[in-house]
Parts: sequence; structure tokens; C-alpha cells
Amino acid sequence: MQRKPGRKGKGERQQLSVRFPAEHFAAYQAAADEAGLPLGDYVVREMALRHSLELPEWLQTERDQDQLPLAS
Repeated sequence: MQRKPGRKGKGERQQLSVRFPAEHFAAYQAAADEAGLPLGDYVVREMALRHSLELPEWLQTERDQDQLPLAS
């Protein structure tokens, strides 16, 4: 099966549903936005840093990519 064009896969991952306290959510989302990451990727990055774990390769390379401007 040939892979479709687009973003490279993130490899094997484990799913976890998390419920944030409502009063914390805006702060977490704002921090993720400031970092230029989706909230889930931001949480993965922060957990890895907190626990002195290596960042996943997909998170290291995604952070370094330039974003294309949005067409108006």
C-alpha cells in the first residue's frame, strides 16, 4: 500500500483521554498556541521535558519546520 502525500506519521503511540480543570484549560491552550503546537503535542513535549525524556523525533522536526502563510 502506497502512503498518501502529506505529513509524516508520528509512529506508534498510546492514546489517553485527559480532562483538564476548566479554569486551567485556557492557560494550557494559550501556551500551546504560543509554542506553535497542537495542544496534544504540547502536552507530550512538556511531559517529556518534566521527566527528562528525549523528545520524540516527530516533535523535534515539527518544531523546526516553517509554516506556510494562509491564503486570503
